[in-house]
Amino acid sequence: MDQLYQGTKMKIYDNILSESVFDLLCDKVLGFEFDWHWSAITYPFGRLNTNNVHPFNLTHYPIANGRPCTQFGEFLEPLLYDAIDKTGERIKEIFRVRVVNQPRTFGQYTNDPHIDLPWQHNVGIIYLNDTNSPTVIYKEKFPFDTDQSKWDDFPQASFGYFKDNFLGRETIIHKVVPKRNTLLTFDGGHYHASATPDDVDRRVIINFTYSTR
Repeated sequence: MDQLYQGTKMKIYDNILSESVFDLLCDKVLGFEFDWHWSAITYPFGRLNTNNVHPFNLTHYPIANGRPCTQFGEFLEPLLYDAIDKTGERIKEIFRVRVVNQPRTFGQYTNDPHIDLPWQHNVGIIYLNDTNSPTVIYKEKFPFDTDQSKWDDFPQASFGYFKDNFLGRETIIHKVVPKRNTLLTFDGGHYHASATPDDVDRRVIINFTYSTR
């Protein structure tokens, strides 16, 4: 059953994968041999509203530039198509997938608002474990048709537009508390942010950006 929030395209679907498939997925991602890479999660050119004093996580990119680039990506791709099929939509293209492992912190911190890609897209997040660290969805949106030439790259554009237009006046639509085997989908134009867990050892998600038919 899905939930729709405040007339937006944000929806939550419980038990999105069968238990057997979800267990297999968790065995691969949460196992000792999964290929994690250290990643900074702050902008190199400043901060917005984050209070995170531990600005890093561990990531893995199984799909990039629209195609699987690891063996795990080949395993994961059909699972994501099937998950979106269950929402009543159909994927046209998966642009990128990030598997993110956020280690536990002493106290909970919220990271800076951001946009994932410089063009119109949808965001899907599958939560692999329960934790109290929410995904924060903001009302404010990035206009993809805006002139981005005054910034060096899209991360700077995402940062700069929020800072110039919304900082200090931002409105939270919802805080989604991670629940295992739950799918969150929303319009990728909305600024959003993750939070660090202080109740479990790690917060693990599969974040994917995609278009629909």
